[in-house]
Amino acid sequence: MAVIPELTTDLIDAFISLGRIEKYLAAPEISVNNVDAPNISFENASFAWPSDDDKEEGDNQYVLSGVDISFPKNELSVVSGKTGTGKSLLLAAILGEVDLLSGKINVPRPPNTYDRRDHLANKDNWIIPSAIAFVAQIPWIENASIKDNILFGLPYDDQRYNRVIEVCALRKDLDMLTDDENTEIGANGINLSGGQRWRVTFARALYSRAGILVLDDIFSAVDAHVGRYIFENALTGELGLGRTRILVTHHVALCRPKTKYVVELADGTVENAGLVSELEESGRMQKIINHQESEAEIQEDEDPTMVNSEDSSENEIGEVLKKIDSKRAAKKFVEEETREEGRVKFRIYLDYMKYSGGWPFWTAAFLSFSILQVLTTGKNYLIVPFTQLTEHRSIMVAQTLDWRW
Repeated sequence: MAVIPELTTDLIDAFISLGRIEKYLAAPEISVNNVDAPNISFENASFAWPSDDDKEEGDNQYVLSGVDISFPKNELSVVSGKTGTGKSLLLAAILGEVDLLSGKINVPRPPNTYDRRDHLANKDNWIIPSAIAFVAQIPWIENASIKDNILFGLPYDDQRYNRVIEVCALRKDLDMLTDDENTEIGANGINLSGGQRWRVTFARALYSRAGILVLDDIFSAVDAHVGRYIFENALTGELGLGRTRILVTHHVALCRPKTKYVVELADGTVENAGLVSELEESGRMQKIINHQESEAEIQEDEDPTMVNSEDSSENEIGEVLKKIDSKRAAKKFVEEETREEGRVKFRIYLDYMKYSGGWPFWTAAFLSFSILQVLTTGKNYLIVPFTQLTEHRSIMVAQTLDWRW
């Protein structure tokens, strides 16, 4: 009977765990749906977002079909199109995160983690041509310092690191923070503005060893002048040259002068694609620019993440600085757990007494315990002699009866 409650709890836990395991094992298998090739290309490919349900093509499932494009190696390519045309889906296909329905996707196969030997990286072998770095619209930030988020486990190269800080327009932000690059970022970058989070994420990709940079609408989180600075100094600057860069953006006109290849998506397929020089000769380049959303529509799309204007950035940093004392050691946003050593302090016992009833309760408990002990001890002293006397009288009676017999 005593074990039944515990067994009931264990059975419920086991039932829930079995359900989770069954759901995981019943999910579709993850399969490699791209082919190793020198450059990224699509050959009449049709693909859709992955789904756990068995659905036919076109049944409540957005599909990009008939995609036949080839991104030039070591050049900047731009993917454009109105909201909802599948730009992020195209990038997900490059990363292998889609269901391939037909056709072929060619993507260079990066080396595994062991073969990378990141701890031995130096200036001569820093870039790995087939490695991919992805920057999403929603930045992914670790709970660590700004410096650790940018290095991301790679060896520290002072010249490369400082250059990344400069071209990503982070120097001014770091100077305003008390702890500079050692400022700890909370979970998901909670103590940074949206633009700062994105620039830290982009700085990580730029510092990385990846030879292929896949960037999803990176200019939506920054002002026009900041976006232009980053485009000219980071994306197409010294650290960006020689890398394959695939950029999703609404700002085709901004990127046009230094772009090699342009893809325009519309109605679930590729509307226009080709080298910029060919598109300009045929007159399709101007049509692509004209097809873009209006400034008001772009502004509306980017409003949720447009939080990095120079004024708002300074105001948000100022609010953070008000909470931080100046001229002190680097502040830990999440303090590490510690453990006391030595004996338990007397005040701990006093706290236990205080919060479990206080002095009145413990005084009454002590008196009650003392009275109980006195009564117990007195009972023992009274019962033992009485028992001995009773035994003595029993012996005398037995002897008397025996004599009489």
